Amino acid sequence: AYLLTMSPTFFDILIIGAMFAATFGAMTLGAHTLLGSILSYAAPAMFIFGSNKLRDNRRAKLLRFQASEHMDTMGEAHIENNETGNPLVVQINKALKDRTAFIQLGTATGTFQKNGDMNAPEPGTEFGLTIDDLSRGALILGKSGTGKSFTLRHILKGVVDGFQVQGKKIGMFITCGKGELAHEVAPFLDVIINPETVKNLNIIENLSPENYTKIIADENGANKVTGDNKIFVDSAFEGTYYGSVVHELLKDIRDQIPGYKYNLTYRRLVSRKCFELGNIDSNGNLVSHPLIDALKAHPEFGTNIQINDAIDFITSNQNETVQKMLQGINKQMDSWISGIFQSKGLRAWADCETSDFDLNQVAYGLKVGVALSPEQYGKAGTIITQLLKAKMRNVFAKRSYSWREDDPKATSIINMSDEVQDLINDTDLDNILKDRSRGVINIFATQGLTNLDERLGSPERTNKLLLGMSTIGSFMTDDKRTTDFLQHLAGHVRFVTSTIDTGAAIDFKHTNQVFLRSPEFDSNHPEAAYMKRSGGQSIIHSANEVLGVKYTGGFGGKFVRKTHAEFNSFATYNADANNPIRPLLSDIDFKHLEVPQHAFFRVMRAGMPRADIIKVKGISAAELRK
Repeated sequence: AYLLTMSPTFFDILIIGAMFAATFGAMTLGAHTLLGSILSYAAPAMFIFGSNKLRDNRRAKLLRFQASEHMDTMGEAHIENNETGNPLVVQINKALKDRTAFIQLGTATGTFQKNGDMNAPEPGTEFGLTIDDLSRGALILGKSGTGKSFTLRHILKGVVDGFQVQGKKIGMFITCGKGELAHEVAPFLDVIINPETVKNLNIIENLSPENYTKIIADENGANKVTGDNKIFVDSAFEGTYYGSVVHELLKDIRDQIPGYKYNLTYRRLVSRKCFELGNIDSNGNLVSHPLIDALKAHPEFGTNIQINDAIDFITSNQNETVQKMLQGINKQMDSWISGIFQSKGLRAWADCETSDFDLNQVAYGLKVGVALSPEQYGKAGTIITQLLKAKMRNVFAKRSYSWREDDPKATSIINMSDEVQDLINDTDLDNILKDRSRGVINIFATQGLTNLDERLGSPERTNKLLLGMSTIGSFMTDDKRTTDFLQHLAGHVRFVTSTIDTGAAIDFKHTNQVFLRSPEFDSNHPEAAYMKRSGGQSIIHSANEVLGVKYTGGFGGKFVRKTHAEFNSFATYNADANNPIRPLLSDIDFKHLEVPQHAFFRVMRAGMPRADIIKVKGISAAELRK
């Protein structure tokens, strides 16, 4: 019966043969011979040993068969224990090569493992990432007051500490839609850009006319104007642009221009003059214009197309009949930057031709933060912040992919921005995927994805930003767009039920999958050694499976066809038809985020995604100052 039902191995047959040999020898030789006497006493012991051994082997065999029966019953891929086939092995190998500092984001709660993610960390595990992992970008979400800044400060400290341990410098550029973050991380910064701490700041230096004009116009909503007003706004845009072009060109011959200043105040004057009438004769022809005359004195006149275009623009405004309309355009242009001139704190910067620091030095370890609160400085503060961001973007763009080899003194740069929905723009979006190769680590925080959609113009453009963010964290949020994205990001698991004829069902969700798949490779398993010796399934067992039959048992038994429920050895695992899949981050799990200092995080740890709800680590501004 055992031979027919259990598909024994050669070792099993040896045990059974030894049992029968001992019995047959004792019966044949008789008790009057020495060997017969030994066999007579040995036979019962052989039966006891053999039956126990066969019982243990039968259990081990069933475990092995169960493992093979359930291979891929849930569509899972077989994991090979090698460098290319096992994701965990791949992750470990990559992690061992990563020499950058580890930053603990918090402690895992084990929520995802409980929900069925076998790659998720166990409860109490340190959850985090290295600086190399972080270099792929991070975005932290959550409504105001939930802990975003608390976490940003902790991450920033982890990065700074990590570079200090390695004896390396790191540059920093810190911005905030509220203008607060720079003050909060002041112990790390060399410069805080604020009228109280920076006396001289040239707002316009190192910016192209295109950069300057687009920022001024966009921050005043010019890109959202439609209808009849659009023509008027477009004319103001054009005037701002050509005023900037002329101002930059005159810088080359400033010695020939009495009173020339390379600052915002003089640029406003030049922009106004682009619309003013020059010397016109009685026939209405332009005789001279101070800006045109100056441009014609430029050494590149006749070869520089910008000079020709600027002259054409000024000439087109030399018509007395449209002067009233041009004055209106002039007022529109002035209104875009009037906040800077009306602010007591910012007005002095409009007259500055130099700066107290060189923003280019951020690429060599200078740490700069911008602290221009909208509550205190209004739209003008946001405009200056955006102009400074554009300058910083130009610094980033100068780097090639081989920036370390090109300039050994250059350092990595942290580009951190809180309340980024108030500051992010098209330039950020166009460069976000290039930043890592330039040594720029982007770390952003915002209240929700809907805010980003509104800022960037569409969900599709926000999704482009998300492509550059390998680490996503989220505190509590009321934004449905955000919660939907987080559930999609976290992924789903197949909902499985287990059934068994007798005994308690084996809950596959809470059982080690690797143990079920290949228990013979578990060093702690008592039958592991036997299962390895047993090899693959025998011919008899395989034939029974193919034919779909079973042996009824006993010496008088027979083969009969299996029922549907009997095709698996122990338990049957089936997808639940009513709940085929479920999100790893369920609606119930979002309730965990209501607990203070709890957040969902998904990181790319050594190239592999790891996610859980964690109790975050953070640091207050007061603790940081200490």
